[in-house]
Amino acid sequence: MLFCFISLAGYNTSAQDIQSSVLGIKGIEQSSAIGSMLNSYIETCRQTEGNGISGYRVQIASLTGVNARDEAMSVRAGFVKTNPDLPVYLEYTTPNFKLLVGNCRTRSEALRIINRIKGSYPNAFVVQDKIRYPKLVSKE
Repeated sequence: MLFCFISLAGYNTSAQDIQSSVLGIKGIEQSSAIGSMLNSYIETCRQTEGNGISGYRVQIASLTGVNARDEAMSVRAGFVKTNPDLPVYLEYTTPNFKLLVGNCRTRSEALRIINRIKGSYPNAFVVQDKIRYPKLVSKE
C-alpha cells in the first residue's frame, strides 16, 4: 500500500485522485474472486466470538428482574415491527438484559438513529461496542 502511494506521489495528481485510485473507485479493476474471498473471511470472523470492528450502537432498553427476558423480547418485537431495517441485538450481562440497535461506524450515525427513534424510546443513548463487519457490495 505504501509503495502505491509513493509511486503515485511522483505524478502530478491531486490527493483525491490518489485516494480514488487506491480505493478502486476509478482506474483499478478487481476480480470478483477477491470480493468472494473477503466476504468469506468476514463471515468467518463474524462466527468467532469477540471479533468485529470498533463502532457504536444505540441502547434502547436495559431490563432487570424475574420477567426481564420476556419484557426484552416484547420490546424487541415492537422495535422490529416499526424499524425493520435496523438490526437489534439482545445481550445478557448479569443481571441485565440489554437491547442494542444498529451497526454504526461513527457516533454521528448512532445519533441519527436516536433522532429517528426518540419519540418511542426517549431514554435511548449511544454506547461503544464491537459491531459486525459491513457487507461488501459488488458491482457485479
